[in-house]
Amino acid sequence: MNFGPASPDLLPGAKNAVETCLSIQPGEKVALVADEPSRAVAASLSAAIDTVHAKCTSLLLEDFAPRPIKSAPAPVLDALETADVGILCMNPQPGELSARMAIVKVVERRQIRYAHMVGVTPEIMQQGMRADYRMVDRLSDKLRERMLRAETLTVKPKPAQSSPPTSNRGLDWVKTSGLISPRYWSNLPAGEVFTTPATVDGTFVCDATAGDHFNGKYGDLQRTPLTLEIKAPAFAT
Repeated sequence: MNFGPASPDLLPGAKNAVETCLSIQPGEKVALVADEPSRAVAASLSAAIDTVHAKCTSLLLEDFAPRPIKSAPAPVLDALETADVGILCMNPQPGELSARMAIVKVVERRQIRYAHMVGVTPEIMQQGMRADYRMVDRLSDKLRERMLRAETLTVKPKPAQSSPPTSNRGLDWVKTSGLISPRYWSNLPAGEVFTTPATVDGTFVCDATAGDHFNGKYGDLQRTPLTLEIKAPAFAT
């Protein structure tokens, strides 16, 4: 599969993903899975993979089934079974979560380096994918060390919830800073430190993006925030 010529505007972000985030080495096998709307992004990633002399198997989802895809195509799973590195680059559609979960299941079982680039657009490649991820990793380490000692988290100046969550110190804080290892696959772009809270009671307000296919459907929620009333603990100790 050939995704076509790479746009020069997307190559710096693709180079960052391939060389810095995934640390792809010469001779490694890479499974690059994409869909038709993500062709431009996939083309830039394919070009960056070729630059480091890795072996790329490129797969277009629409070649195997109509969208939305209800289950992961066998050729995609087969490619991941023999790959050292996997990349999923696609625009999500409603009803496709189970297919993506099947892909991630193979990744986690085999413990390969994997970039989950769902919903990544050319604009994101020119912005978030050009971040200095080594610096993001250093900042993530500092934040994680601090959060391991924290008991509550308060968001300022605009709180995202009416009652702050309490921390469960029995659980670890995990970072996905963009430097991907076999232990943790990651979304790209990246830059998160997260855990499961002990309790969350109150009002949660999502005023950025809701994730998955809701990004494309609703976009930025700053003017029309999504409000969730949470009445039970998220995690009981």
